[in-house]
Amino acid sequence: MKYRVLSVALAVLLLGACASVPPSRNPGRVSDLVDMINTADPAALTGQSHVPFLFGTELVSRSADVEMVWTSLRDAGAAFVEEGEAMAAQPGDYHRLANTYDLEVFFSLDGYLPDDATWVPLASSLGSFDLLIGGSAGRLPMIYGIVRVDR
Repeated sequence: MKYRVLSVALAVLLLGACASVPPSRNPGRVSDLVDMINTADPAALTGQSHVPFLFGTELVSRSADVEMVWTSLRDAGAAFVEEGEAMAAQPGDYHRLANTYDLEVFFSLDGYLPDDATWVPLASSLGSFDLLIGGSAGRLPMIYGIVRVDR
């Protein structure tokens, strides 16, 4: 009886710990998202993307334009693979992109990004990118943006 109670308590703790990891910090879910980016049609990627959407140093504010971003990347032959460790996004991250008010608001604590916003470094045939993800849509993280970077 004592072992059964301990087993149940351990199972509850383990399940609770797994449920508390947000999708943007779950390596399996992030890998699934990168696979989706490489294989899904642009309309599906648009549905997984947050609007406004960060593309480079610009905020894209229409879903149709986000779909055009994904279509253009697909047409250019971009295929992404994870490259290095993911990092939590910070309110001051806009400085590395552009020092504009729009980006400052987007990255601010009261802005658009969820608490679990994460940068995922990606490599592709087009160069290096950072994918900005957070929150969730279904079982996968939402995509908040993609930025070309020099590494």
